[in-house]
Amino acid sequence: MIIKKIMLSALLFPVLLAGVYKKVPAAEKADLVVFQELESEESRETYEEILTEYTEETGTKIRLETYSSSDYRKELEAAFAEGSEPDVYTGSLADMTKDFNDGQLHNFLYLYDEENVYQPGESWSDKLPAPVKDKMYISNKEIPGYPASFETVRILCNKELFDSAHVEIPQTWAEFLESCKKFTDSGIRPLAFPGSSYGEPAWQWFLNSLGNQTAGNLPDFLDVNEREKGYVELNEFCRGIEQGDIDFQKEFLSPYKRFQELAQFLGEDFENMTQDQALEAFEKGEAAMVLTESSSIKEMEAVAEGEFSTEAISVPVIMKDTDENSAEKPVLPYVQPEMIYGINSSLKKEGEKLDMAVDFVQYMTSEEVQSRLSEELYLLPSNQNAAFHKVLEGFRISEDGARIPFFAGMNEKHREIVWDILKEYISGEIPETEFSEKMQKSYETEEQEIKELKGWNITNNYGMPKTGECTMCAP
Repeated sequence: MIIKKIMLSALLFPVLLAGVYKKVPAAEKADLVVFQELESEESRETYEEILTEYTEETGTKIRLETYSSSDYRKELEAAFAEGSEPDVYTGSLADMTKDFNDGQLHNFLYLYDEENVYQPGESWSDKLPAPVKDKMYISNKEIPGYPASFETVRILCNKELFDSAHVEIPQTWAEFLESCKKFTDSGIRPLAFPGSSYGEPAWQWFLNSLGNQTAGNLPDFLDVNEREKGYVELNEFCRGIEQGDIDFQKEFLSPYKRFQELAQFLGEDFENMTQDQALEAFEKGEAAMVLTESSSIKEMEAVAEGEFSTEAISVPVIMKDTDENSAEKPVLPYVQPEMIYGINSSLKKEGEKLDMAVDFVQYMTSEEVQSRLSEELYLLPSNQNAAFHKVLEGFRISEDGARIPFFAGMNEKHREIVWDILKEYISGEIPETEFSEKMQKSYETEEQEIKELKGWNITNNYGMPKTGECTMCAP
């Protein structure tokens, strides 16, 4: 590991032209080449300042090349094809998983347990929220990088509307429904909810949280790989359907019943509303609540211009008097690692440069840097010690993740089928018994198709090694 020391070497920043840094002459080549996807001039300026400070502290010079989201992967792939690939680069979980499987990225598994020199006495991953850390595993022994931020979901409450209607911020599901009723009786839309298509995320977020709150010990029963309390993966879920563990007459029915309770307060036009329209209604003060990702907050704050205050809350907790299977604990509707730093696998042949790359990524995920990125760029810091921007504090993770991610379908095709059946149920077109039968049949049919496509069966343990070590990417 690099020993940190103050040096006077200045960072050599190439001239920025059309959003991309010019190539640096060989004689001036930086110690580390870093590619990063950045959209705004504000973001580039913040990163330039941080990297200048890093060079002053460590003596390691960085050549940062930035690209817009539309060009980033194209430029990155071209660099690898030309043999001029970066030492370190950022990407989404899907892209970094692909690159790792293609042999381009270093395995971070052992690094997660090493001490972070910017957090003495602690292993690097100690301050990662558990649901974010769990998402980073490709398998029990493979991690493609380290996340600098994450995305998650909260219900935003317009506190002025709550105060004017004399409604308390809800904590439990029963309180949430009562709040919705009070707003409706007062002529205020309780929740701006997008239901224009199966692709809208809000219904999926609700079902993921509600379903995992009342799943009992089903996640432990389905999760047969060796990583304790990991996510139930597709092959594990298919195995559960085949063995009769997924039963829509039992605990798997609960989240849909809760959603039907909520549907009466969504308004007749919710099936015509998009997520953007839901956010707009909330921004205008036309709805008391909206379910949204943290990435919407900066723009919403600018639109509101301080005209109303908000409070971010988790999906309310289902108590045992509502469902006896409830663990009476909140569950994240959605979480995803973002801005994942990966290290070029070729650096493992260059021990010193690999150490430099690790040190750089540890610096970028340190408490100090993470706090700054949250304050200036509205990012959710992956380091739990970091200070969150005041408007993002409610997005700090305190709940468990949703271990079963299939309450809204097993893939996109099946998701559309589930949405259509769910709409029939919440509208009253079909009774609960028929809904249960249709859902059971849809899941069993989809499981058969997936099983045939993947070649999974009991004999080959649904594609999982006999040791229980799952080779599939966490969903």
